[in-house]
Amino acid sequence: MPSSFSEQTVFAEQLVSLASGNIKLVVFDSMTSLYREELATTKEVFRANRELNRQLGFIKEAAASHGFPALILSQVYSVVDAEEPSVIPVSSRLLSYWSDIVLRLDPASPTGVRMACLEKPRRSPTRWMFRIGATGLIDLGLA
Repeated sequence: MPSSFSEQTVFAEQLVSLASGNIKLVVFDSMTSLYREELATTKEVFRANRELNRQLGFIKEAAASHGFPALILSQVYSVVDAEEPSVIPVSSRLLSYWSDIVLRLDPASPTGVRMACLEKPRRSPTRWMFRIGATGLIDLGLA
């Protein structure tokens, strides 16, 4: 697990050579936490954005060339100025650009229910309601 944004870059660059037939899934939780730390300590925002873009490109290349999915989770931030407050992923444009599928999870009513919204690929809106129970996901159907 990388402890700095530059270590995260090294890992992403080496992912193609580290990948072998045994990898079934690569998970990045959270892809943007070290990026945010980097932004807080540097004035070189363009460089940090370019590095995150490169990291995502290396991950996409490794996943495509070796046939495994990469699950990338992102930190979010709240937008309270909008008509309706919303939560947006950090660096959402970069993450969306490099992703084949974007799935957003939102809280829903009643408490404990979540809604999964397919944002990419853009087809007809798909919203799936579920709850996490003692035995796993409980399907509550399409919203």
